[in-house]
Formats: sequence, C-alpha cells, structure tokens
Amino acid sequence: MSIFGESVEVVHGMGEPWTNEIGASMLAQFDFKQSRTSLIQLLQTSVSLMQAAGEGSASSRGVPASQLLLILSDGVFSEDPLSPALQAAVRLARDHHLFVVCVIIDDSKKKHSIFDLRRYTGQGKLLPYMDVFPLPFYLVLRDVTALPQLLAEALRQWFELASATVGRSGGP
Repeated sequence: MSIFGESVEVVHGMGEPWTNEIGASMLAQFDFKQSRTSLIQLLQTSVSLMQAAGEGSASSRGVPASQLLLILSDGVFSEDPLSPALQAAVRLARDHHLFVVCVIIDDSKKKHSIFDLRRYTGQGKLLPYMDVFPLPFYLVLRDVTALPQLLAEALRQWFELASATVGRSGGP
C-alpha cells in the first residue's frame, strides 16, 4: 500500500503481515493534502513494485502474472490527461499486465463534483475532465457505503480480464 502525491511512498509492503493496528496507523498517514498528484510517478513506481512482487508468482508456462492496482483518489491528477508522457505511463502499466482501476471518491455533497470539472487540452479546447480521464477503468464513489460493492465489481472485472488474457496466451 502506498500514498502518493508528487512522489510515491510505500507505507505497507506486499509481503508484510496485516493487523488492525497497522491498518489504523496507515490510515492516519492518508491526509489528501498534496499540492501535486503525479499519476505518471504512481504508475511507474507501481510497475516496478509489482514486477518485483510478481517475479516469484509467474506461472511455469511463462504466462505473465496479471496484477491489480487499485487507486483511491479524488481523481484529479496534475498531468495533462492527453500528454504523451502520461499516455506512455498508462501503456507501460498495461504492457506489464497491470490492471489499473481508479476509485474516484466524489462526495455528492460537495459544491463541485468530478463531473463538473473541465480541462484544457493541448489544442486549447475546454472539455469535461471525465471525457479525457487518463485511465480506462474507473469507478466513481459518491456514497462510501457502496465501496464494498464497487470493489467487488472491480475484482469481478479483473478476474474476467485475467482469465481472458490467460486463455489467449495458451494457459488454463
């Protein structure tokens, strides 16, 4: 588990045990007060971390392991969603079999929803932000009580995608 903004900091390693105390301690580190939120940095770091974690889990048939990256965020990233550098980072994750799902926490009681945001493109056009959102898979969470159902749906889709990928690769 990591926190990210301008940089990425691992707060709980994948091989470390999980306890209630560790969970509470980690939650205290999430302050959502970063001045910049670099999706490029997050994706590049995640690919490196997941590669290291997945090295021992690749199947004996040579089929690369498919991995799931859940991003909990307000969905607003610093980079231009259409920038070549950001698109390259998204491709890097996909090419390394990393299924990235962004869970956008969008409080419906706020004055401005993620759906109200507009973003200038490199061509000088003003578009709805969600029309140019950089990640192909995302869920918008407006009610925190719906989080378990949303995560279950994300996992279901990941299992379907992973199964289809293994099937095309000649695996089971």
